[in-house]
This record gives sequence, C-alpha cells and structure tokens, in this order.
Amino acid sequence: MKVYAHLTQVPIDQVVELARLAEELGFAGISLADHLAAPEQISTPYPYGDAPWKDAPHWGDPWVVAAALGQATRTLRVMTSVYVLPLRHPLAVAKAVATAAVLTGGRVSCGVGAGWLREEFVLAGQEFEGRGGRLDEAIQICRLAWSGEPVEFHGEHYDLDAFTMRPAPAERPPILIGGAGPRALRRAIELGDGWIAPAQSGPELAANITELRTARPEGFEVVAWSDNGRDLGELAQAGADSVRLRPQKLYSDLPDDPAAAMRRFAAEGL
Repeated sequence: MKVYAHLTQVPIDQVVELARLAEELGFAGISLADHLAAPEQISTPYPYGDAPWKDAPHWGDPWVVAAALGQATRTLRVMTSVYVLPLRHPLAVAKAVATAAVLTGGRVSCGVGAGWLREEFVLAGQEFEGRGGRLDEAIQICRLAWSGEPVEFHGEHYDLDAFTMRPAPAERPPILIGGAGPRALRRAIELGDGWIAPAQSGPELAANITELRTARPEGFEVVAWSDNGRDLGELAQAGADSVRLRPQKLYSDLPDDPAAAMRRFAAEGL
C-alpha cells in the first residue's frame, strides 16, 4: 500500500525538508489540505470530527507547495486532500494545477471536494448553495483546459467561449473526489479518477469501495485515511490502494516532531 504523509498541519517552512525526508524513507507522497482562510466566527459544523484549525495549522497554497516539492524531490507524488475547487474559478485552478504538474514532471494528483464551510465561501465571494454543481462543471473544464488545445464549455454555471491554456501537462493529472455520502460517491464514479475517503471504519470503507469498484472496476484509485498508522492491513483488506496519515499524530511522545515520527514509522515497517 502506498503511504502519503499528510503535512498540512506543520509550519510551511518545514515542508520541503520533510518531503525530502519522506522520499528518503520510502513514502509514496505528500498530501496537502486546503483552505483560503479560517473565519474567526464559524457556525457551520465540521462534518468529520474536530475542526482542523484548532491546532493553528499553516494553510499554504497547495499548488505553490507542490511546485516547490517537485523541484526538491525526484519520485515523491503530491496530492491535494482535498482542494476546495468551488471557492475559485475553474480556469484559475486549471492554470495552477497545470503549472504544478509541469514543474513536478507529472507528479501531482488533484484531490477535490465541494467544501463544507459556508463562512469561507462568503469570505471568497462565492455562493455556498450550488457548489456541487459548480464542482461538477469545474472538473470537466479543468480536463478540457489541460489538453492545451482550443476548447470551449457551455454549462449551467460556467459559459466559456473558445480558449487555449498553456502550459499543458504531458498527461492530464488524475482528479480524485473527496467526501463521504451518496453525492460524493456518485461524483467519484461519474467524474473521478479515484476517491479520497475520510476516516472510516473497515466495514464502512469496504462497503463504499465495493460500490465504487462495481461501477469503476479499472483505473480507479481509492485513498483511505489512517488515524494511527496501525490499521494499514485492515484498510488494504477493505480495498484501499493508498493511505494518508499525519505523522505528528502517530505517537503521543512526538506531537511536535513530524520528522522523528516519520523515521519511527518507517523503521516499524513502512
């Protein structure tokens, strides 16, 4: 199973060196979360447990970070987990992802989601309602734009006359769909190259993967989440291809030392 070190909640100026270490230790890649800003007043409930910014994370722009990591490593893959695509215009996203893909030699995976935080959409001047439909169209627009050829798109949310976008990546980056529930699974089946799962029990994950594999038996990656790094066998048995984990959360005696945590985890059998 491929293991991604989730490095969002570490100081941004440490990420490059941690990525070099991850590559040296045998990690398959780095995953990066995304938020434009953390609103001071939030009433929207976080759908996956504790809100992620309670530990004062550093929300670097994931595509800027991906480009930097591409120059600092040779094999490491960079995956967004997940990028809130409907917060931005799809052409801006397509340009950022394409640039990062070129600068990494094609080592990026674009994990996207509809987003959950209404207050952040208000900050960005975007409608919260309708974000799922915008996401569906934005995915299609990104794929068209990455061709490097003249394309156009006419949908319910976006109406784009013919345009060409370059640089164009040699291969279109895979788009993986994040989220749980019927809408996310439907989107993954219909529009995704894979699915990024939230933290789920083995049986729940296995049931979702069975549904996905039935509809998409080939060329479809499932990326699971591990809270403790000790359930990788169970996640693999459920059908996951890859897993994300947060190194500094794996060991209670290393809460502020992701490098040491990564070394210990690798020594224990990565």
